[in-house]
Amino acid sequence: MTDPGGGGFLGFPAPPQQRPPATPPPPFPPPPSAGGGTPLWLKVLAVVAVVAIPAFWLLEEVLEAGVDRSTRSEVWSVDLAGRGRAEGLVTDGEVVCVTREAILSCVEVATGKVRFTQRLEGAATAPQLVGDMLIVGDGGKYPFEHTTLHGITVQGDELWSSERVPEDADQIALAHGFAIVGPIIAAPHGGATAQENTVEGLAPPTGSPQWHLGGDSQGFAFLTNEVFAAGERFYTMALDPSTGSGTVTLIAVEPITGHELWRHDLEGTPLITSVTAPVDGKTVAVVTKEDHDAKLLTLDAATGAERWAVPLRDEFPEVAVDDGITVVLEGTKLRALDREGQQRWTSTSPGGRTDPRLVQAAGHLYLVGVNVYEVDPRTGDIDTVRNDVVGHDLVVVGDRLVLSTFDGLEAYPLD
Repeated sequence: MTDPGGGGFLGFPAPPQQRPPATPPPPFPPPPSAGGGTPLWLKVLAVVAVVAIPAFWLLEEVLEAGVDRSTRSEVWSVDLAGRGRAEGLVTDGEVVCVTREAILSCVEVATGKVRFTQRLEGAATAPQLVGDMLIVGDGGKYPFEHTTLHGITVQGDELWSSERVPEDADQIALAHGFAIVGPIIAAPHGGATAQENTVEGLAPPTGSPQWHLGGDSQGFAFLTNEVFAAGERFYTMALDPSTGSGTVTLIAVEPITGHELWRHDLEGTPLITSVTAPVDGKTVAVVTKEDHDAKLLTLDAATGAERWAVPLRDEFPEVAVDDGITVVLEGTKLRALDREGQQRWTSTSPGGRTDPRLVQAAGHLYLVGVNVYEVDPRTGDIDTVRNDVVGHDLVVVGDRLVLSTFDGLEAYPLD
């Protein structure tokens, strides 16, 4: 480079042969006057923004459409005391409570801090919630010795317990199989004979009996050791001995009074393995099993009249009802049935037999097992939520998904 006066660079002599001076670049265009056109560089920047920003949003939507949330970091995890898997999650929005073997634990959703643990005498049932009170069944030290229902606050204070002691060796006082609708707990009690099996309605905060259902005085025997809660009703199964070989009957019970609302006689002598009702309470889905044959019935919740029935390919299916769509998990196969019982879609569980449970939580439907998936009931689309967690149950609290695993509890972002 040379200076304009012909001297060398920074005063040094120029070489013997100098290059001709470079042609000066054209001057920058003058700035636009008020009301003039927009500079080219600004136009280019605007075009880039118009194209790039929607493209980014579209890419984000594409990535989220088949969401694989398995890489999202956990918010917290906590190992729980006891052996075996943690199961039966319930939540009041601030704590999530679960049993593991004979230990009840409650954990704060926000922090994962254990609020309390309480050891019961025997194997504990999954907790259920009535207001701010947890109801837990305790099986006692020895099988069939006695059982107890406990009413425990979410702060860990026991308010009442109802011991159910068999009168003789042939009786079974059942801690499991109870159900809750509104403020009433329906608890089964095994009698010395089938005709003496009963169901009692208990009311918090004291656990005092409110009504009694079953026994010889009412002309039928309860066969089941479980009461089902679906919608705003209790459901239980009974055998009417007046029909000779006996007719198995599903009975709908009003929870506050214990009054029988209707009966629905079933074909043959099947067992009822599950009763499910949608949020609107207009129907009830009943799964029955006789020998190796299973069937799904949909009944009118007001009258018990049958709407439709379909045979099932699996003896122990999982059933969930969501906005008029009944989703059935049979082994590794998923299918959805509409309000008329017509098949809407079919799919296959990505985890195979490792995902044996359908769980509904806060308007979402999940497959929970070794892996956790979310299922869209309308389309059958399946997204991965977590891998390799050995999950059993889950709840959704605000923007968090809390999962029970073999070791304890884990919390993850919902989205």
